Amino acid sequence: MHVRYLAHSNESLKTIPGDKHAASCNRSGQKIRCAFEFTGGADSAAGRNWDDYDVHIDSPPLLIFTNPLATDYYVIDMVARSAVITVRVLDTGTSTRYAGAKVCQGIYLTESQRQMLAPTLKPKEVPKW
Repeated sequence: MHVRYLAHSNESLKTIPGDKHAASCNRSGQKIRCAFEFTGGADSAAGRNWDDYDVHIDSPPLLIFTNPLATDYYVIDMVARSAVITVRVLDTGTSTRYAGAKVCQGIYLTESQRQMLAPTLKPKEVPKW
């Protein structure tokens, strides 16, 4: 779900449906690069097909990482196999001014686990470093 606060409106809070997505990520030391795939097959609204992240906490079972602007905030629980991402959104366009956040919950899988569960599913290619 996508939550947004609208300017110049009697409605202080709106919830609207958001696109489902999958992220395929590679890690190299304290850096993570993720490629995004959206259910509709389209690119993200922001035109981002991939992004780089910095690891902030790597204390098993938790892994926490954000992008350089801290607009994306990932929390992974490697034991519970769960993932939560919070994305901050800001639109300063003339007709739809809003600021808000999108919160997604998902499943965390390693590549070997993904291959066992869905051997024919090919993840999106992550751009090289």
